[in-house]
Amino acid sequence: LLLQEAKTRDLLDTSKLPTLNPLSLAYDKITLFSPYSTRVSGALLSLIFFDKLENKDTVFISSDTTDFLKELSKDAVKLKRIGVEPNQIFMLMFSESINQSIISDSGSNYEDRILSVLMAIGIDKDKIVKTHDKDDSSTEFDFFFELDGKTYGIGAKRTLRERYKQFIKTAQMTNIDVMIEITLGIDLTEEKVKAIRNHNVFLFISDEIYSSNKYLQNISGIYSSIAFIGDIVGEPGREMVKIYLSKIKKEYGIDFVIANYENASHGFGLTAKNANELVSYGIDCMSGGNHSWDKKDVIPLFETHEILRPHNYPDEVSGTGCKVYDVAGEKLAVLNLMGHFSMPYADNAFRCAQTTVESLHSQGIKNIFIDFHAEATSEKRAMFMMLKGKVSAIIGTHTHVSTDDFQIIEGSAYLSDIGLSGCWDNVIGMDEKVPLKQFLTGMKGHFDIPKKCKKILQIAIMDLSEGICSNAFKLKYFDDARIIKTDAWR
Repeated sequence: LLLQEAKTRDLLDTSKLPTLNPLSLAYDKITLFSPYSTRVSGALLSLIFFDKLENKDTVFISSDTTDFLKELSKDAVKLKRIGVEPNQIFMLMFSESINQSIISDSGSNYEDRILSVLMAIGIDKDKIVKTHDKDDSSTEFDFFFELDGKTYGIGAKRTLRERYKQFIKTAQMTNIDVMIEITLGIDLTEEKVKAIRNHNVFLFISDEIYSSNKYLQNISGIYSSIAFIGDIVGEPGREMVKIYLSKIKKEYGIDFVIANYENASHGFGLTAKNANELVSYGIDCMSGGNHSWDKKDVIPLFETHEILRPHNYPDEVSGTGCKVYDVAGEKLAVLNLMGHFSMPYADNAFRCAQTTVESLHSQGIKNIFIDFHAEATSEKRAMFMMLKGKVSAIIGTHTHVSTDDFQIIEGSAYLSDIGLSGCWDNVIGMDEKVPLKQFLTGMKGHFDIPKKCKKILQIAIMDLSEGICSNAFKLKYFDDARIIKTDAWR
């Protein structure tokens, strides 16, 4: 152990430390020997400690710890009676600790280095405390202080791993003025960075990581992160939204949620009761389709709720298919369109889209999301070819069957069909008996939602800014706890 420590020290030029930024990767690597040395010393001391206990030599022990060590000694004797050597247990623990130190290249105390930086910029050490957040006791601020009338909470972690999610949770609850995450950035991903920044948490990373990652250099502020859920089919679909949506919003820092409602009530249309239910689960805006009118109590909801119907219906009908929202400091337009193939009569969707998008651009609105409710994938793809580079995203609904073509072209995201949320082990979310009878005999019947089924939630998440979709992926949540993530290709 001592030989390995000596080798480690010999490989590192500690004379450079005074010239380096304490929060840089270079500084971190040179100080590798420090925690390694501590663990080596601890391992050797533990070996000596138990040797002395076995020989009943307690002269080196201070009087205020004698009682504790007597009890420890009794435990050591009990272990030996069953053939276990206490010093072997401790040596195994310390050996593993040392191995982890080597594997992780862990530098010297990261918090001490951050403290030195805070003091160097003039913050009084005596005014900095370590504390748990009063609104979320599960989060600990490594550094908490007040400066110029504002409160600051800093989380300090060499590597974030999954701990950043706890900080995001706190950001949603706390009244602290400024929240900061300080990390080397070794395990940062674009997804983590967006989630952190979307919650107004400032992120400090090492210069080396920043300069070697273009996605970090392109992040100037906060991106709006929006999510879209396709056709919610009946109670099973609503149940999956209830179970998973709030968790997804917190985990991915989602600012705005859109969902298609047209099958939400017993598979056809939307009732006032179910509308309020879906809003309570965290849905901000709902889009429709050919079943928008199936439940008559939806009509007054067009005026009282954030509910759309296809925009290319004639102007005489109730509601609108386009609304604009303030999301993360930018305007977001949500446009709902309906296709023509095997659909009810409506105005030309392509001309309606052209006119509406041009109008939105003339108002300075760049972030535009479109739910294109259509049967034919060719129709949806043609719409995308017409609008790519002019809108942020076009995602198809209606077929209930998800397609595998999520992509980003010229800053616009596209997916032919996101697929249903509800039962997946039948026929488009409905009990298979009536569809099979219809295909076999030509006799139609009423489609019903199965009472028991295997359920899925399908949701697309997109990062938008200045009209451009910079990142997009789709998540499938199954009721057996499986999760499948698919990134949009470019």
